[in-house]
Amino acid sequence: MADLRVDIKEFITLHGDKYDSLNTLTIKEIDEISKRVVTIPSSSEKEIMSVASSIGSGTYITEDIQYARFTNLGSSTTTGSVPIVLTFKNTGSSGNQEFAVKVDEGYSYVYSSVGVTSDITPANTASAALTRPGGVTNTFIATGSSANIYDASPHSSSFGSLSNVTAISSGSYNCTLELFVASK
Repeated sequence: MADLRVDIKEFITLHGDKYDSLNTLTIKEIDEISKRVVTIPSSSEKEIMSVASSIGSGTYITEDIQYARFTNLGSSTTTGSVPIVLTFKNTGSSGNQEFAVKVDEGYSYVYSSVGVTSDITPANTASAALTRPGGVTNTFIATGSSANIYDASPHSSSFGSLSNVTAISSGSYNCTLELFVASK
C-alpha cells in the first residue's frame, strides 16, 4: 500500500502582489493505479472507463476507486484548442442518469470518491477521513429538475453510483486524453 499525494498549485502575481496557492490532499491505502493515454475520436462517443462491483476487462471496482483524473492533452491540429466532452453515467435509484463536462485543452477534471457514514464521525480522526471506503458509490445526482441535495444523509441511495465514463472530441479533430485512476 502507498499514499497518493495530490497537489494543486496556482501561481499568479497581479498588480505586483503574489496570490499563490497550494492545496495538498493525501489519499491513504492506494493499492493500484492505472494510467493510460487514449485518442478520443470526434466521430462518436466512446467508453473510456467502466465501473462495476467486480473486476473485468477495463473495469474498475466501484467501492475501490479513490481518485480519477481526466486531462485533455490536446489534439493534432494547430488551429486552436479542441475540448473533450466527458459524460459521467450512474445507476441511481431513479434510473440511469448522466452529466457532461467539457474539458479544454491543457485542463483536467477530477472525480473523487466519497466516504461512508463512518467517515463523518471517525473513531480514528488521524486517518479515517483520508481513507475513503465508499469508492464512487452514491456520488452524484443528475436530473432534469431540482436535485434532492437536501437529503438528511449525504450517503443516501438517492445519489447514484458511477457506472461508466464516455468521451468525444467536441471539435472536428481527434484529441488525446490522459486517464489516471487510483484504487485501494
